[in-house]
Amino acid sequence: MGRALSRLATVAMIVMVAGAGTAVTGRALGYRTLVERSDSMAPAIYTGDLLLSRDVPADSARTGDIITFPDVTRDGVTGDGVTGNGVTGNGVTGNGVTLTHRVVSVRRNGDILIFVTRGDANTAEEQWTAAPSATIGRTLTVLPGAGKALGWLSRPGPAATFAGLLVAAIVLLLGSLSLRRRPAPRPEQELVAEGTP
Repeated sequence: MGRALSRLATVAMIVMVAGAGTAVTGRALGYRTLVERSDSMAPAIYTGDLLLSRDVPADSARTGDIITFPDVTRDGVTGDGVTGNGVTGNGVTGNGVTLTHRVVSVRRNGDILIFVTRGDANTAEEQWTAAPSATIGRTLTVLPGAGKALGWLSRPGPAATFAGLLVAAIVLLLGSLSLRRRPAPRPEQELVAEGTP
């Protein structure tokens, strides 16, 4: 049983370290994970799905791409040249609200790109503009329901349970490593130990 727990703890540690390393490296390379908050993209994407997207220049977007961009229904303009009926920045509005919708069309008008986007389940479209070099997110893959699991883990109760399990895994791993370092007693050591009062 001790060996099985040790192996389980080792696997858990490897998975956690790999996950953390992947998250940090991915973010540095322009990859993001997003949790879908509405069914506007159903049936392609539902509430609670986890999206993996990559930051790309706006001029790389094509009709049919699913992209993440600032919610153009907000007021104000900021940052790198993305605007709507007013918004933007580097893919995030001032209040952090973004939309993930499909590109219906994109065309160049001088030094700007004019986007028309729409959620697959929506009837209304959004029109917004962006500088060709503005940053938007291109959806690479969708993991159905995985965002719900992340949401659950971010709540205080499950987060505390997860942290407790992590600490237990670390303790088990360190304990098993220290047991492995102790040499097995040699037969003559066992005899001496038996004869000692």
